[in-house]
Amino acid sequence: MRGAVRARPTGETLGSLSPGERVAVGDTERELVSIAGTAEWPILTFAGVDSREAALAIGREPIRVAADRLPPVDEETFYVRDLIGCVVVEGERRIGSVVDVESAPANDMLVVETDEGRLLVALVEETVRDVDLDARRITVIEGRAVELPGNR
Repeated sequence: MRGAVRARPTGETLGSLSPGERVAVGDTERELVSIAGTAEWPILTFAGVDSREAALAIGREPIRVAADRLPPVDEETFYVRDLIGCVVVEGERRIGSVVDVESAPANDMLVVETDEGRLLVALVEETVRDVDLDARRITVIEGRAVELPGNR
């Protein structure tokens, strides 16, 4: 389909959208024109995305909905959008900031940008002491972050 984008849903919200709604595609707000395909692999068309080239240009951009569209989560569950940008500390020492969250087979991993490179922090209670979204601060247990290969 010309100008169509195949999406990979990470939750149920995408399936609840209707044509005419506005979503963020990358850093740009766009109007959703149509939804086709399946719940597992929806095919979306957006206003202003009228060619294969335009669709390819936005094909890897995240699609985000307004926070008020998201279902509530319990206190031990977090939306990726809420973790990105949080400062990560060991005790009082600042390690860096969360730049991404990767899904791993056993648990999610915080990708933390430091002055020396990137670290991975398992998002589990054995590694993370506290997540304070109001303060935008994640406290990890000392020595539990893992340096990514090829960092130095």
